[in-house]
Amino acid sequence: MQDRPRRREVLKLGLAGAAVAGVVGTGILVAGNQFGEAAEEINEVYRGRRIRITAARNVYIDGLPLHVMQNADSSYSSIIDHYRTFASPHDTARAAVESLRGANLVLVSHRGHHQ
Repeated sequence: MQDRPRRREVLKLGLAGAAVAGVVGTGILVAGNQFGEAAEEINEVYRGRRIRITAARNVYIDGLPLHVMQNADSSYSSIIDHYRTFASPHDTARAAVESLRGANLVLVSHRGHHQ
């Protein structure tokens, strides 16, 4: 009976496989552009704020990067509107401008508070 894998081993392998499939499926591992295909560049002033979206879909508000994430269902969210989803990076950037209500976008460090 020792030749059969234990339930825990099967579950661990299944969960590890699902985690890898989820990361690859969401496009996080795509080099340079987490959103897949390159799009046209957008440069506009919306409600007095400069929105720029590069061909690689990097999003900037007034020259500062807005962290935008593509979700598993192909919707988008940002660090400003983390619990709302949008159809495109452009819609996400406009919603962030609205949510900021004139406040400045602040750069976010991904480092811990303790160094």
